[in-house]
Amino acid sequence: MPPESLKSEMEKLPDSGVYLLLINNPKRGEIEIGALGNVLFSPGYYVYVGSAQRNLRRRVERHRRREKRLKWHIDYFLQYARVEEVIAYSLPKSYEEKISRILCERYPF
Repeated sequence: MPPESLKSEMEKLPDSGVYLLLINNPKRGEIEIGALGNVLFSPGYYVYVGSAQRNLRRRVERHRRREKRLKWHIDYFLQYARVEEVIAYSLPKSYEEKISRILCERYPF
């Protein structure tokens, strides 16, 4: 989904729930990920699963901004990669881990 159409989709996001970010990393490189240190990322698509108990739209908008205080591990990665699509569900926070596990089982890396 092109970024301009992503803007209109942002208005449809629930206020709270679990969200998935489809992220495109254009090139191979080592990225310093906070306390994790340097991590080598191959080019391609990545999925990040997160949750927000309120203000989900603001959380996703923050992820999409280039300039921000680096707070979460995903913030470091998103300095080099771009969010291309957002999928959100009105689900309890406990589903964040469940969805992550399912994705890891189906798409091992």
